[in-house]
Amino acid sequence: LLNSARKLPYWHKGDISREDDHTVPLDYLQGAGAVDASAAMDQLKAGRGQMGLNKPAGWALDTIEADKDVMAIYQTSIDPQNGRFICATLVWNRHYSAVYPFDALYQADSNLRLELWGLSPIGPEHDRLLDYSDSLNDNIEHIYCPADPNFADYMLVVRHSDNTPLPAGNSPEMFAVAWNFDAEPLIVNESWFDLNGD
Repeated sequence: LLNSARKLPYWHKGDISREDDHTVPLDYLQGAGAVDASAAMDQLKAGRGQMGLNKPAGWALDTIEADKDVMAIYQTSIDPQNGRFICATLVWNRHYSAVYPFDALYQADSNLRLELWGLSPIGPEHDRLLDYSDSLNDNIEHIYCPADPNFADYMLVVRHSDNTPLPAGNSPEMFAVAWNFDAEPLIVNESWFDLNGD
């Protein structure tokens, strides 16, 4: 639902500025956007992917070890001249005691980070970090940006954030990630900007 939501006019992560706020995962008013049930079904039907090479749309359910050097990587290729938008969403759970009163186990919580990289055909030293989401307070990360015409190959990276310590216990964290490299563009309809209705 989050990854397929339609962005409406003025959608913007965090504070209004020229760039999205990488530490705020969603728009303060719109969230991920307006629910699009048909697009959500298409996202689901795109099928479950896995670490490594994937189709341009899909989703995965995986785990990541509690290690700053460990990454979960999902790669795909698209037509670089197609003017596409890229949307990716990462979610994971908070931890609670299994007995009443089900206290929050803050020390066991992970803080994950989602990165979008453009992969250079001439070598990894020319790869570029195109966007990332790294919120301190949420267990969701969200990326929505235009595809870079300089890249045909991309990779999504899930890893532990550098901003917080690793969870206590060193147990693997389960997460879900969804991606669509042909997402609906931001809706731009002039009537939305006609505030007095004339």
